[in-house]
Amino acid sequence: MAKNARASLVVKDLTSGAVRRLEPTPQQSPPGATRPFEGGAWDWSADGKWLLVSGGWPGPGYDPSFWRVEWPSGRFHKLPIHGDVIDVNEISADGSVVTGSESTGSAGQVPFVLDVATGKRRFIPKPPGVDPTIGIGNDQVYLSGDGRHVVTSWKINDEDIDRVVQLSRVSDLKVEQILTQRNTGLTALAGAVGVNYDGSVLLLGCMRRPPAPYFIPADLYRYNRLTRGQTRITVTSKGVPLNSSIDRIRGSADQRTVLIGTYANNLVKGDAPVGEWLPIRANDVFTVEIDPLQH
Repeated sequence: MAKNARASLVVKDLTSGAVRRLEPTPQQSPPGATRPFEGGAWDWSADGKWLLVSGGWPGPGYDPSFWRVEWPSGRFHKLPIHGDVIDVNEISADGSVVTGSESTGSAGQVPFVLDVATGKRRFIPKPPGVDPTIGIGNDQVYLSGDGRHVVTSWKINDEDIDRVVQLSRVSDLKVEQILTQRNTGLTALAGAVGVNYDGSVLLLGCMRRPPAPYFIPADLYRYNRLTRGQTRITVTSKGVPLNSSIDRIRGSADQRTVLIGTYANNLVKGDAPVGEWLPIRANDVFTVEIDPLQH
């Protein structure tokens, strides 16, 4: 809210407390750029060598760009995509593949896979036998840790809250499995929010009721797509469901630790009461440790 404030891209060392700002070199800025770079980080590769970043220089003709940032050198490498109709989501463990989505008008937000070395961007085909389909967007295009699978979510139409989760091979984008409300048994499936190293375990978001006009997940399940076993994550230590929505979900590579943001007030003793779906404060963030023996 401060006058002339900008969104700085920073990395904080939690051990030393040191904060470091990252930005492109002056030579990488467009002609006539007069303001500092405004950026945000979307993902960090599992090997710790690459950050996936978006940003630009505000002003006339604003044209957001996307970058891989080397760590720890902080050098910026521009990706061959740009524009305010494109979003990015994840970068592979070795930094060679980036996922994202692009708004294509009537087709909605369509997911893609970008090969960094060649600059080739491939759109992920919609699930067979489901029409019309609209991609959910950048927050639901996930890569398995081994870089072999990509998970996307689709909605059937603007009114239907049921979603389709699609697991495809990165190599040729061939569909390997389709998950729906029917074959998972999960009511009001909201879509995928994460995948483990080899693509065998997914994090799936579900609704308990639709807070029109928005679609906000309220439950999170760890789903083994091979055994069809599922574990409900969004419960208190006493097994009581959270009493509000969840967001900002991020799972570790093995999906045994999950970071969750929630407006629920039944997790912390003495937390301020809120009306369901009508929070009166900023959300809290929790980490959830999942028993490795559970599937």
